[in-house]
Amino acid sequence: MGRMRQNFFPGYDNDEFYHVFNHGVEDCLITRDRLDSERFLILLELLNKKSVVGSVADALDVLEPNVRDSLAVAGLKLHKKEDRLVEVVAYCLNPNHFHLLLKQVSDNGVPNFLQKLSMAYCKYINTKYHRKGTLFYGTYGRRHISTDEYLIHASAYINLNYKVHNIQGSNLNLVRSSWEEYTDNKSGICDRDLVMASFSCPDEYREYALSALETMRENKIDKQEMREIGIDL
Repeated sequence: MGRMRQNFFPGYDNDEFYHVFNHGVEDCLITRDRLDSERFLILLELLNKKSVVGSVADALDVLEPNVRDSLAVAGLKLHKKEDRLVEVVAYCLNPNHFHLLLKQVSDNGVPNFLQKLSMAYCKYINTKYHRKGTLFYGTYGRRHISTDEYLIHASAYINLNYKVHNIQGSNLNLVRSSWEEYTDNKSGICDRDLVMASFSCPDEYREYALSALETMRENKIDKQEMREIGIDL
């Protein structure tokens, strides 16, 4: 991509892009209702900060109710760009796993962000459903995005991941994806400029992504992804 690479953390470089993903342990549901899914999106924004956030509950309590709603519905951004750990380029939350496309913009940004996200969301789920233990597998799957072409393809794969897995019925209500941010210019939490710079308009991106969908379905990489996070098949 023509960017200078600097290694501030083993395996992660500033200004580089990464596709990261994880599954619920033993394929358990990681979201069970609309509020769970919205909490996940809120945490994507709330925890994307270099400094310590502290108690998530306290951080949410100081926000006005309409701001909390906007975080989940419209993706209101809370933190200045220079204060962020990562830029979220694309996301998809499915009932039992999630995918994120991230750009690291501060030292150790990706691993720090993922640690914050997994701990806060696990605590929320465990408290709400009276469960104990970890929610996600301990190792995140990760792929370094090395070219612009790969970045564009990864964005489509993640935006349409729920369609790749053919999620339907009530489970579809649990899905949250950045697809509409790309195709309908919906306000949200994603930084999509680099991807969309390759397309003249959202409709062109939509056409590209949907044309690639069937191929993505045929080449589903579920087993490979599971092995990458240490699950024996």
